[in-house]
Amino acid sequence: DDNVAFDVRGHCFITETGIEEFNTFSNNLGALNKKLIVGFGQSDTPNHTPGKHQVSTFWIRNMMNNVVGNVAAGSAGAGFWIEMKDVKGNQLSSSSFRDNVAHSSFQGYNFYKKGWKPTNRGV
Repeated sequence: DDNVAFDVRGHCFITETGIEEFNTFSNNLGALNKKLIVGFGQSDTPNHTPGKHQVSTFWIRNMMNNVVGNVAAGSAGAGFWIEMKDVKGNQLSSSSFRDNVAHSSFQGYNFYKKGWKPTNRGV
């Protein structure tokens, strides 16, 4: 809570594996995050498949976490990248994901996987 990440290469605030649950990301500011110059095979590695792998200020892989009141500004990729492991994954809800702002980024919000049809409610 209440963190600032400025002029960073790669992702700023992340849940890496998708098994993380019941964490809170609140009132954070990520500004001016850039693509990596050299990668090591991770999701923000340069020259990965365009549109699938990119740098993001917030990369959330499990919505059983709270993401509230955050700002993503000036990302070379997505401000918020919401990635679920499958199309039946858990669900964004108005209480777990709210009051977040993305601006001045290549893409504000990126939701992946295509065809996402959640069956479970978020926290």
